[in-house]
Amino acid sequence: MSFVVSDGVEKGVPEHEATETAVTAPVQQYAPPTFPEGGRKAWLVVFGAMIVNGCSFGYASSFG
Repeated sequence: MSFVVSDGVEKGVPEHEATETAVTAPVQQYAPPTFPEGGRKAWLVVFGAMIVNGCSFGYASSFG
């Protein structure tokens, strides 16, 4: 249990209950991820996913 020091005087109030030292972080809204809706960037995502799947399939099939 910590004590809050205010104006040089110690008070017997725990830090989590003290209002003068409480720091509140701003609440951020959840923003869903955005995905490309076509064009070159979307096809590059598809190509990258295909390459990753190919590498993982090759790695898995190399043992056996």
